[in-house]
Amino acid sequence: MKDPSITALVSAFSRAYHSRYDHPKVFDDSVAAQLITTEEFEKIKQNMIQGISFFNKEVADQFANQPNEILKWITQVQLSPTPLARAAFCEQILFHEMDLGTAQYVILGAGLDTFCFRHPVVGDLLQLFEVDHPATQTFKMKRLADAHLDIPNHLHFVPMDFTRDFSKQKLVDNGFKNKRTFFSLLGVTYYPKRTQWILIISTMTSLLHTGLNYLLIYGHLGFPKSGVAGAAISSMITMSVDVLAYCWLLRKDLQSALHVRPDKILLIIRQSIPLMGQELLQGSLFAIVLNAILARLGALTLSGYLLIRQLLQIGFIPAFMYSSALLTLISESSGARQFNDLKAYPKTASILTMILFSLTGIVFYLLRTPIAGLITNDQRLIGFSSGIFLLLWLARLFNPLQEIYKSAMQSIGKSTRVLLITFIIHTAALVIIIALTFLLHLGIYGIAISLFIDELVMYLVLKMTYDSEIQRMPQKRTHP
Repeated sequence: MKDPSITALVSAFSRAYHSRYDHPKVFDDSVAAQLITTEEFEKIKQNMIQGISFFNKEVADQFANQPNEILKWITQVQLSPTPLARAAFCEQILFHEMDLGTAQYVILGAGLDTFCFRHPVVGDLLQLFEVDHPATQTFKMKRLADAHLDIPNHLHFVPMDFTRDFSKQKLVDNGFKNKRTFFSLLGVTYYPKRTQWILIISTMTSLLHTGLNYLLIYGHLGFPKSGVAGAAISSMITMSVDVLAYCWLLRKDLQSALHVRPDKILLIIRQSIPLMGQELLQGSLFAIVLNAILARLGALTLSGYLLIRQLLQIGFIPAFMYSSALLTLISESSGARQFNDLKAYPKTASILTMILFSLTGIVFYLLRTPIAGLITNDQRLIGFSSGIFLLLWLARLFNPLQEIYKSAMQSIGKSTRVLLITFIIHTAALVIIIALTFLLHLGIYGIAISLFIDELVMYLVLKMTYDSEIQRMPQKRTHP
């Protein structure tokens, strides 16, 4: 972070190349070339040409020994189209907004932007604020000096590190006023992600949940043996830690939320109801009813099920992590209409999740007896849980996949549909559980069969619904 952004240099290179060699011009930035040295231009050019095999192997073979054609293909197909089109569109909208009274233009992640020098006549009408990392801005000011481009009075540099803070006060300190303002976020939309914290928090709370269950349900290391009550306490503590962790991570966002208008708060609450209902139905009500049914089968059956569930919970960790990540990745791809990514993300997550779930299942199956012995010294419970491990593992085989597609559906704004599907399928599953367990007297086998059917049907319905929604997206875009 002490060095200037390489992205800013490559972006300037693409604008400079387009201005020099392409016709017709989508976005003519004739100033960009002045901010790149000849050596940098050639270095980026050679890196692009040498990396053609990465971009497209067929093109590499087609234009072998034709470096200029290779560079032309890379810039026109891979590098430039999106940045050039969005820059042209952005500035077109800006000029329209200026006609409506916009007096300030804030460019977040400005890099080596040249708007100020391409349109000097707007100086009397528009105050321009370029916001970027201090190292990148220092680099840019040096390049402006090297190119003998004087910084006009209406251009203000606002150094800011978006990974640490976004401060309105810094804008105010540099002359920003409470006036109609146009913001451009084109240079930063790819960067300020915190998905790595989703992975970390999900992993840590899942491990915490498993550990607390070990201590509280079975009464190890001096803790009282609390059974189902211990499982409830464990869940409450884990969820509280989860909430507190996200509150700390999003503390600045929460502070901003205190100033949100009441009508916006009501809108957020209405949009959150399906998600809260989903968690309440699947995470609490269904589990409570299932545990009650297991309790009717006897303490040994309930204890054995809870013991195996804790082992399976470790196998479910990848599903929880990938599901959390999908909420961000699919939401972004949906907004950008990146249909290939919308199809690929759940499939990739499903494959990785099932591989990891299968590997942990194999390990736990082979070591099921000694692992159960670590949790309890009750020989009847060890023998019973070891005997039903494979049964319950197969019963929960499709749980990771339904978690993946549940998150995928929620990510494209179909939370209400997910809640409805979950309610119908879980209700049907409970009816099947009661019928198989008590009417046909299948006991734990009836519960296992019912759970298998429940999660298989849930996965298939969610997947088909998600695929159907993705297929309809282009039509929605074409016919608004």
